[in-house]
Amino acid sequence: MAKKSALHFTRPLLLTCLGVLEIWLAVTVISGLAGIYHWLGIAAHLAAVVLALLILKDSTQLSADVPWLVLILAIPVPGVVLFLMAFLNTRKGRFASRQIAQARNRGTWLQADFPEALADNAEAVYLQKHAGYPIQPCQDFSYYGMAADGLPQLLNDLQQAREFIFLEYFIISPGTIWDQILPILQKKVQEGVEVRIIYDDFGNAFHYPGDFARAMKKYGIEARAFNRIHPIIEAVNNNRDHRKIIVIDGQIAWSGGINLADEYFNIIERRGWWKDNLFRFRGPAVWTDTVLFLSSWNGISGTEEDFCRYRRPSRPVRQDGWICAFADDPFNDEAIGENLFLQLLMDARQRVWIFTPYLCLDQQVLNTLILATQRGIDVRLVLPSITDQHIVEEITRSYYTRLLQAGVRIFEYLPGYVHSKVFLCDSHTAVTGSFNLDYRSFFLHFENGVWLHDSSAVSAIAEDFLSVQNSCRELTPENWHPGLPRRILDAFLRSLAPLM
Repeated sequence: MAKKSALHFTRPLLLTCLGVLEIWLAVTVISGLAGIYHWLGIAAHLAAVVLALLILKDSTQLSADVPWLVLILAIPVPGVVLFLMAFLNTRKGRFASRQIAQARNRGTWLQADFPEALADNAEAVYLQKHAGYPIQPCQDFSYYGMAADGLPQLLNDLQQAREFIFLEYFIISPGTIWDQILPILQKKVQEGVEVRIIYDDFGNAFHYPGDFARAMKKYGIEARAFNRIHPIIEAVNNNRDHRKIIVIDGQIAWSGGINLADEYFNIIERRGWWKDNLFRFRGPAVWTDTVLFLSSWNGISGTEEDFCRYRRPSRPVRQDGWICAFADDPFNDEAIGENLFLQLLMDARQRVWIFTPYLCLDQQVLNTLILATQRGIDVRLVLPSITDQHIVEEITRSYYTRLLQAGVRIFEYLPGYVHSKVFLCDSHTAVTGSFNLDYRSFFLHFENGVWLHDSSAVSAIAEDFLSVQNSCRELTPENWHPGLPRRILDAFLRSLAPLM
């Protein structure tokens, strides 16, 4: 076990040490020169002011830029150096340029007629006519409030694959779950099924020992690491593939909050009982997830796949409302996930109920949540009582006082950890997928999800909320009243939220 643990942490630890060394050398050298050459210090102070003005001028998310503004103006020499190291030419590297090119190309494969029945639906109009993701008839959508409940069907779908299997995950970890999935994939390869896997290099670095792609190659499985981490300090290292996508034969798609690791299915206990969801759908919306996977593959490999090879006609299934499979990424200048969430809050007439493991809100989202409650909307947040990151837990709780005073109802899941990401609006609309309610999901990560409207699955999601709420402790202004030291700490923690 010790050897396995060492394999897990050697590469991440080495890269972290090299990154810290790089920062230390750059800051030390420039600060030392500024101490020798007085004009260099003056130039750094002038550069800090100019840089701060440019950030303010071009900022689309001021809340996220505030920590950098404080750093640059408080300690100009190291602040300017760190900012330039992190953000200079972030959109011009090979990784970023390939992803931008693939996003442009993706639009040609996702063209579809807009359903006139939804002409007055602001979310549908935004998703298809602006973001470029087609609204499709929802067919055979299954929602599993606990991931373990969907596992037998997922394994069966994989076993029934005849042509291809695509998997894209942030984390794939050795254990019982992967020990059930991998033999199926091996058998499918032997039967002539094409199997491809995309995994995030950072997400997997702490979980899978050794070279995952090389290990899969032995079984005939093609695997690619998304955005390989390296010790050179630049913002693109923050852009991780947080998507969760499985596509089988172009006919079935799976997604949800889970990664392919045992804790998500409560096979092992980490941070108490794990509440996470899975969902499965068929129909024309599967094509969107197929295109998303192939676009990512091309962006990683520098290839140009023939998308037509993987397009399959949808089998006729009774329509059950509407669905839009969609995605977001940090290079499209369009915060699709956040914009959709804000639109849900503004469109709501009765309720907005939310599952999220993290709460790191920018000012716009915070204000819109509060405005929703002030106009009488039943806004509820279901959050974990046990989290995986202590600092994020404290940042999450730094929002409680203001939200509770505004009338937002907050529930902490007592059995353990909520990892589901679900937004329920009234009785007819829901969004679920890989998006957390934080800066990383909205501005830094590659994410995916589905928007559901007038589907029976929305009722199933509402039932899941009510069931989970019975296992929660509700916080109120009466039982949540932090003292002055905590309120001061909250102000400090909120300033760190964009960095989490």
